[in-house]
Amino acid sequence: MSTENIAKLAEAAASNPTLSAKIQALRAESTPDFAERLADLSTEAGVPFTAEEYRAAYPGSDTELSAEQLERVAGGVRDSKNLRSPFEN
Repeated sequence: MSTENIAKLAEAAASNPTLSAKIQALRAESTPDFAERLADLSTEAGVPFTAEEYRAAYPGSDTELSAEQLERVAGGVRDSKNLRSPFEN
């Protein structure tokens, strides 16, 4: 159910400019507590999930890139093990 609620929040944000702006503001801040703050927002939006559920669905999505990951991005290599969060730019 948690991944369903993550998807529902993304769908809701697509049709709700206010919700979308809140999520984009969270992402722009690039704080280490992104998952917690997104989970709080999901509860406010009526599609609750926990920060742990978000991290399990999108591992590494709320952390900075390692040197190896930066090198892969610069080289254009796609890492299929790391799924992209629907809330990433």
